[in-house]
Amino acid sequence: MLLVGQAVYEKTGNIFTTVALRLRRAVVDHAAAHPGWTPERVCTPWVRRHELEAYDDGWRRWPDACLHHYRTWWADRAGGGVERWNFRADSLDALEELLRRRLGTVAKYDRVAGRDFWTMAAWYIGEYVVRHKGASWQYRTSNPQAPPGTWYSKDSSWTDSAFVAQPLRYDGHAEHPADMVRDVLAGASLREVVDRFPCAPEGPGRADPASPGPGDAAEPWPEALWPLVAPEHLPPPLTPRQLQELDEEARQLKADPDLRPRYEVKPGRVTYTRMAEVLVDLGMITQEKARGVLHDVRDYAHDTLDDSHDIADTLEEFGVAVSIHADDVDYADEHYAWLLDRAAALTAGKVTVTNYRFVFDKDDEDDKDDEDNKDDKNDEDGEYEEYQEEDGRGTLYFDRNGEELSFYIEQESNDYLDMGAAQAAIEALSPDDDPRSFRCVDNGPRKPPGTTDDIMVLATADQRAGLRRHFGIEFHEPW
Repeated sequence: MLLVGQAVYEKTGNIFTTVALRLRRAVVDHAAAHPGWTPERVCTPWVRRHELEAYDDGWRRWPDACLHHYRTWWADRAGGGVERWNFRADSLDALEELLRRRLGTVAKYDRVAGRDFWTMAAWYIGEYVVRHKGASWQYRTSNPQAPPGTWYSKDSSWTDSAFVAQPLRYDGHAEHPADMVRDVLAGASLREVVDRFPCAPEGPGRADPASPGPGDAAEPWPEALWPLVAPEHLPPPLTPRQLQELDEEARQLKADPDLRPRYEVKPGRVTYTRMAEVLVDLGMITQEKARGVLHDVRDYAHDTLDDSHDIADTLEEFGVAVSIHADDVDYADEHYAWLLDRAAALTAGKVTVTNYRFVFDKDDEDDKDDEDNKDDKNDEDGEYEEYQEEDGRGTLYFDRNGEELSFYIEQESNDYLDMGAAQAAIEALSPDDDPRSFRCVDNGPRKPPGTTDDIMVLATADQRAGLRRHFGIEFHEPW
């Protein structure tokens, strides 16, 4: 906020560059003085959107549970059902009347605040703000290592309890619904309490349309920001000599990228949201793809992915990997074609698979017995051929961009894939003139090859290093 204010105030066009280069210089100097040290990026509150909306594991489904209670019993017990408690402005008047009639004082509310009915009454107020004010439910788990007085410390009123906030606007408001109930019982109007949360001048959401709210006179960004960032808090403007030094440092950095510090990311809680963020940063998927996947998994986008194989398996949903199934696939000879088509599709047309065919082996020493068995069979056509194909051994052929390739299959049953041959065939689909290649995820010693699905990831060497650094995903050497 201070930097934005300084940039608005000075209008020199180099405030952010100055700070970035000074930080880079400090990191390089510290790394030179402390061999083996590398900076770590740690969880930064209020920077990434998923940090704003991430919930503690144990609390994650609480708003959904409240919505279920609202529909199944609370609205009826409060009187009038969901037809009356419909999250419209007049329902706030009804709730205010209910609070004053049933409770009347803050002291009485504090005695019953933990009971289900009154917890739901507070939730209703918070949910009204969420629906009409662009707010969201928030929960911050306290951090024992956080200094006292900071956002995540145990003594902060914002930790270890639910609240609603408008996290994506500079003039946004945040409040605990229980405190909003107390203010009403202390004499405030519930509509006025709700309207502490500003809404857009032209948008819906004013609980009392006749009275102005804080968002109705929103100022342009610089004017609204300036009272929060006063000049006395800002560093002095750069001198001409400092500007010259800055230009020279920027020129050196551009000429020698090795001057840039090497950052190591400290792994944190892995979720679909975190996966999407990293994959976009690594250039493996687009923002549009990330948004589409997160929309599809919105009900569990913030669930923690604890198992390393689950983390790797998620890459298939983001369209950068394909899975080789270790379980029963019914007809392996046919499944290979489907698997190769899915792998080739990840290359966006750079590799095509055509003319697929599978030729089964014939066991020479059993030829005579098989011929006798064939003469003895009187069942439907084709049963003899099915009998011959039970073990599934043979050779799969296909054309890769017009060039024929073949891989020998040594599976013991046509119900299961030859995992090694499938891995080698997919690796052969790595696109030409492209730094990306297919590599198999190493599932670790607890899950040796063949006991679980193999995940084949299409990525560059740098992207694989990023997956290893962020998520601990290791890769096998090529087959």
